[in-house]
Amino acid sequence: MKVNRIGIIMALVAMSFIFTSFTGLLAGATITGGGFTIYSPSQNNQVYQYGQTVTLTFTSPYKNSEFTITIDHYENGIPKLYNSIGAITNSTGGFSGAILSGDNPTGTYLIIVNDAQYSASVAFNVTIVPPHYEQATLQVTVENETNEPIIGATVEVLNSTTNALVTSGTTTSSGTVSLTVPYFGVPVTYIVKASASGYVTENTTVNVTSNGTFPVTLILPKTGFILVEEGVFQNGQSIAPPTDNFVNVYQGIPLTIEYKAVNDGMPAKGAEITEMVTFPNGSTVDYTGTVGSTGLVNITFTPTISPNTTLNMIIKASATYNSMNTSLPYSIYVTATFNYYKTISEIESEISSLESTTSYLNKSIMSLNSTVSSLESKITSLSNELSSLNKTLISLNNTVTNINSTTVPNLEAKISSLSSQISSLKSELSSVNSTVSSLKSSVSSATTLIYAALIAGIIGLIIAIVAIVLVLRKIK
Repeated sequence: MKVNRIGIIMALVAMSFIFTSFTGLLAGATITGGGFTIYSPSQNNQVYQYGQTVTLTFTSPYKNSEFTITIDHYENGIPKLYNSIGAITNSTGGFSGAILSGDNPTGTYLIIVNDAQYSASVAFNVTIVPPHYEQATLQVTVENETNEPIIGATVEVLNSTTNALVTSGTTTSSGTVSLTVPYFGVPVTYIVKASASGYVTENTTVNVTSNGTFPVTLILPKTGFILVEEGVFQNGQSIAPPTDNFVNVYQGIPLTIEYKAVNDGMPAKGAEITEMVTFPNGSTVDYTGTVGSTGLVNITFTPTISPNTTLNMIIKASATYNSMNTSLPYSIYVTATFNYYKTISEIESEISSLESTTSYLNKSIMSLNSTVSSLESKITSLSNELSSLNKTLISLNNTVTNINSTTVPNLEAKISSLSSQISSLKSELSSVNSTVSSLKSSVSSATTLIYAALIAGIIGLIIAIVAIVLVLRKIK
């Protein structure tokens, strides 16, 4: 089976070479075969420097189709499987991606692109040559958490792909070491690792992009449980760098010291920090805080105000964590002076407040003046309206007087005349009523006579009819 596979591969390579040579005359250096058009590599047997990335880019008629990239490395003239990559073409049948990157062995590689669904394939070679590289310099500094140099620390530079050791060295009395590494003309990433007795091993990465010098700094936490000072702050500003144990501050303003507690380089979350402050009279006060998830805690107190007097205080800090105890390796000496600037600032602030109040009162007075002016205008308007109303009332009084003297007597005369006419009409109506009653009596008498005459006539008619009936019977 091995012989058959090698034979098939060699046949594919030969056919690819023949087809590539023929199509290369038609389309420059582009590799084609099986419907694939290879644009990168741009030619068969393209040469790459050691560490350089090989990118495959092609087009094909096989849209959204799965295909396999087989990479064989020639060993003693025989191709052996080095890697196999599965991928899918895009919606236009194209593909672009890295197929060899990092530190790959030098030599020739056979690349076969095969789409089993369409029975299509193309093969070509690429060659990786030994590195012709320049040298870059890594200037490594190793410090502890208080930024003090660590002498005799071991520094190693590793290949980021294989973790193989590239070079190593030891830090000098300044905590530095200079190491040279290969630069292949393309960006390369290295791992820089530092270790020292009594410290936690740390590492970082550095991207070498030229043959220049690249600074690298590694901070190594001490092993075990330790407490360090991160800074002193007052009024929201840093007033002393870490490890500075002589601090000048102002009285009456909160003073904050930030501490960091770590255990074997990891944040000692939950550690209890005690800050003991000794005052000039020998009295002490303890301030406490609990370390958070970042390993940090801020402890704040306010130096008392003592005008015209400088207060000298001593601060000592200690920590407890999981039955372990540690303390800050030094005391912090605090000199608190009376804050004349604060007093001046407060006076200036009070003056500013008074000025603001005065400005507000002036504005209020102006507003009141405007209101008074508006009220005066309204009073004038009301006076004009009252004057107009008085004139109207005078006119109405004149009208009423005129009505009382002329119109009312005329109306009373007319009412008297109408009353006389109504009395006359009432007399006439009474006479009419008497006449109607007389007529009703006459009609009643006439009605009785009429009814008697009608009855006599009906009786006479009945007698006549009986007489006629008797006559007719006799005739028969």
